[in-house]
Amino acid sequence: MSEEKLVIHKKKVEAISEMVRNAYDNAKLGEYFSLKKASVSHMAPQPDNPKYSDKPIDVRSLTDIIEINTETKTCIAEAGVTFVKLARETLKYGLVPQCVSELKGITIGGAVAGCSVESMSFKYGGFFDSCEEIEIVTGTGDILLCTKRENHEVFEMLHGSFGTIAIITLLKFRLVPAKKCVRIDYIRYDTFSEYMEAIKLHYGKQDIEMMDGLIFSKNMNVLCVASFVDEEEAPYKSEYFYDIYYKSAMKKKQDFLSTIDYFFRYDADCHWSIRNVAGGIFENKIVRWLVGPFILGSTNILKTSERLPFLTKKGGEPDVIVDVFIPITHAEEFFNWYLELFDYFPVWIVPYRMQKNKLDGFKFYPWLNQDMLAPIEDELFIDFAIYGFEQKRKGFNFYKALEEKVHELRGMKTLITHNFYEEDLFWKVYNKKLYDEVKERTDPKNLFRNLYEKTNYKKKTKKTDYEKKTEKTKKLKVGIPRSLYFYKYFPLWEGMLTSLGCEVIVSPETNKEILNNGSNQSATDLCIPVKIHYGHVNYLSTNHPDLDFIFVPRLISNNIDHYYCPKFLILPDVTQHSAVSNIPVIEWIFNAREHSMLKSAIDFGKTLDKSKEESKLAYENGYKKLEEFHKLIQDGILVPDALYKMYPFEKYPNYMFKKRFQPKLNKDYKDYPLSLMVLGHPYNTYEPTINHGLMDILKSNFVNVVTVENAPKKIFSKRVEIDDNLCNFWDNEDELMQLSDYVIHNEEIDGGIFLISFACGPDSLIQELVMQDFDMKDKPFIDLTLDEHTGESQITTRVESFIEMIRRKKYK
Repeated sequence: MSEEKLVIHKKKVEAISEMVRNAYDNAKLGEYFSLKKASVSHMAPQPDNPKYSDKPIDVRSLTDIIEINTETKTCIAEAGVTFVKLARETLKYGLVPQCVSELKGITIGGAVAGCSVESMSFKYGGFFDSCEEIEIVTGTGDILLCTKRENHEVFEMLHGSFGTIAIITLLKFRLVPAKKCVRIDYIRYDTFSEYMEAIKLHYGKQDIEMMDGLIFSKNMNVLCVASFVDEEEAPYKSEYFYDIYYKSAMKKKQDFLSTIDYFFRYDADCHWSIRNVAGGIFENKIVRWLVGPFILGSTNILKTSERLPFLTKKGGEPDVIVDVFIPITHAEEFFNWYLELFDYFPVWIVPYRMQKNKLDGFKFYPWLNQDMLAPIEDELFIDFAIYGFEQKRKGFNFYKALEEKVHELRGMKTLITHNFYEEDLFWKVYNKKLYDEVKERTDPKNLFRNLYEKTNYKKKTKKTDYEKKTEKTKKLKVGIPRSLYFYKYFPLWEGMLTSLGCEVIVSPETNKEILNNGSNQSATDLCIPVKIHYGHVNYLSTNHPDLDFIFVPRLISNNIDHYYCPKFLILPDVTQHSAVSNIPVIEWIFNAREHSMLKSAIDFGKTLDKSKEESKLAYENGYKKLEEFHKLIQDGILVPDALYKMYPFEKYPNYMFKKRFQPKLNKDYKDYPLSLMVLGHPYNTYEPTINHGLMDILKSNFVNVVTVENAPKKIFSKRVEIDDNLCNFWDNEDELMQLSDYVIHNEEIDGGIFLISFACGPDSLIQELVMQDFDMKDKPFIDLTLDEHTGESQITTRVESFIEMIRRKKYK
């Protein structure tokens, strides 16, 4: 592999990544982005397509072939490499791609996104099926490598995505041996039934190298069987530029072409679409000689269509230019229907192997609706390519008729041209669930448009109306600070907010900058968790000024006998009126003393103009997520790991949960494990910035950690009574005292560590009580007081000394 080319490629991709990241950070509502490529787009001409008003992402530099490996028969090339360039280069080594698209200017990236097929597809499927690795730039600017093992769902969904998932930048794909010339045998069949039987026979035997076909009438079905031959075996080589290939195929029984000319035999006329322009004048041989080099060829034709759209924009419905893929078992039924409705020829026929088991749990390509394909067992499909049919029946849309018939026969229609699907039918053909999951991960701001929206723009309202509607119904962006009870209730909040149509943005893990900003803008007598909260609110306000709200719950009580800390009771108020943010606060009131959590959720929904039913469903969705979260924790997973498992960064980049660094284990203690209870509120236990990585210190020393969150739930059912006359009224502290009682009576737990925030009034009241309980049961115990001045060495030294003392006592 050329290391120099690879280095250059990386610089190109980094530049594209930076462009996308800038778009992601600054794009306004309703702004979309399309690729500015070196080659012309091979979507069928659509002058009214709104993509022409999109902002450009310049990918014109992606036109290099990085490596052709003759030993592994693979090629690595940038996405903007055209098939004509690729085929010429690989043929120098006696190799060609497993699928070479029939038009010279189609790019390999476009072939993946747009489902390219050709005459070797009965063996290998489409070009995508030859791909082993695909590099992309996501809609957030991230660079990902996708394979069948790594980012495999994204890999599969790039196929047929039409540029709506991500930007394809580099591909690695398989090659097959080839020779410099091709011999074509034209075999005629009187009936379509005989024609299909011949195709099935060759498909079953795999006894030929290439196979496609042309149907010229009901009784003239031509099968084009081709094989590679050496130059000396070709008595002549036809060239189809001034002569027209499809007309030649009507008359000849055999033909010889150079391999390059064979691959692009349809390019000069875009199959036969050019015959509809200017009364078919460009099929005249003299005109072809005079102006052919300036007019003919797919690249010239498509460029002219883009620059002079009035040439292709007709007064009626657009010409039908489309490929439809029909299961072989339904091919004859489709053909008979086609004869009755269209009766238009020629039709290009490409037998296509739609390979099974592309992804676990999916029968065929995952981007297709598996329910639609469930009854289909045979992998062989027939591509009926209809090019240039003029719609002359007023009030009747042939595209729409095709869409409905193809779905009825459990097939699919390519989306490279005009589409008129009703959205419900569209998602019966394509896999909405998986598409949405991958789209949320790779393009959360919808910079590249949704698949239905991009390919069915004719079903949308006029742009001005659409923009008004979008403004009215746009998603609210809500920021959630990663602070305080975030570590306990985030799945509930996130589930509720997203179900109510909000986009959720989460601040990152606490760092020194966030801590310092919060401390500088807080009163000196506040505890450090609240100072950190202010730091996160400040981060969201500074880095996400487009937020509509910052979410701050008002925690009053979680039990009819208890209250939360007074600071939580007034937190929305002090957050709103502090200097750390100018973004409005939206609050969700937790007050079990007055009403249920469901009632509070319904009240919260009202603030977003949601109905009772919508809010109830949203709450149920959030509560299911909270239960899933609790189950993970009860299984022994610590809260940060459980959050990552539920919301991996790759899928939920807005939430910024990343896999935690695993500490290096001190193997000297492997045979001397301990179990310790960490008594602390979640905002102390899971904030490594202020507890200086306590959990990692314990783990590296082979200490099993039990926390409030993964202790048995039954221990929290009984209210703590300090003595006959005194009960605790603080919810958090009651939890810690219940946990303390559990620890001192549990012989499997070797001791306890109490995390206390400096200036926390309620904690200071129970600290002495907890210490007395541990002393009474002779259970090892230390308390660690945390604030912004607590030093890392101070924590590490005390904890490691405490562990060593317990270990010596236990294993003496």
